[in-house]
Amino acid sequence: MGRPLKRKEDRRLLMGLGKFVDDIKLPGTAYAAILRSPYPHARILGVDVSKAERLEGVICTIVGEEVAKLTDPFLQISSPPANRLKDFCLAVGKVHFAGEPVAAVVAETRSTAEDALELIDVEYEAVDHVLDAKEALKPGAPVIHEEVGSNLVFRGKWDYGDIDGAMKQADKVVKKTLHFHRFSSTPIENNAVLAQYDKATGFLNVYSNNQMPMFCIPWVSFALKFPSNRIRMVTGDVGGGFGTKIISYPYIVLISLLAMKSGRPVKWIETRTEHLSAANHGNERTFEVEVPVKNDGTILGLKVKAWDDCGAYT
Repeated sequence: MGRPLKRKEDRRLLMGLGKFVDDIKLPGTAYAAILRSPYPHARILGVDVSKAERLEGVICTIVGEEVAKLTDPFLQISSPPANRLKDFCLAVGKVHFAGEPVAAVVAETRSTAEDALELIDVEYEAVDHVLDAKEALKPGAPVIHEEVGSNLVFRGKWDYGDIDGAMKQADKVVKKTLHFHRFSSTPIENNAVLAQYDKATGFLNVYSNNQMPMFCIPWVSFALKFPSNRIRMVTGDVGGGFGTKIISYPYIVLISLLAMKSGRPVKWIETRTEHLSAANHGNERTFEVEVPVKNDGTILGLKVKAWDDCGAYT
């Protein structure tokens, strides 16, 4: 207590001895790239990967229809009606946000995989979108997930005392509308996954920079319909996260599927552009606040109504 303590991990990292996902080299590794939607809300009328698959060096591709056959939707921990939401590692039938993954390519090199993305033809039908939480609740607003039937995924009330009594005792009630913008983080190391399916042992080996593998494994296991006791999840050094790497399980499932389909270890390293356009984020919030106060500045309570915009998925 009260004494400055030297950090123990710095020397290894400053000497370049850290081990991040991209430092892991497995024999026969192939590389993945992800095609993302340019639309915030659109129906997918068709995805043609034939040209991409003919490009020299391409090993395989995957699209949403195949994902829907191979995997179950991710677990939903929300209360009704949000628990009916269908969420896969690739968009199935419709995209719900700009940057949502639509297809993926595996190739001998990362550059070949990225080139192949330009050869994929996706036919979209753009539909109306909504960007404001309060607007999303109005009658006639575009419904993001038809299976949910509403854009309202949760409503809660927390009562910690007699706010009406506090209002009556107040000399003044300060009222204010506050807005807390959507935000995210930009770690030095972006999301990364290296997956290897070992047919001999039946183990799925996943190297990633997921911040909470104990949280991630159930989501991966249920989606892949793969026993969790045969998933080996390795998280080594993480080049910054700030919460953005907690919910990276869609990418882990996607790259694991590609490893199984290709029969090769598959590595995916998120680009900076991908991270800025499609990384996890903190909710955008609007608050309507009423604060009962006395003339001497004593705060008697808080009455707050808040709208949380959690984005396209809960």
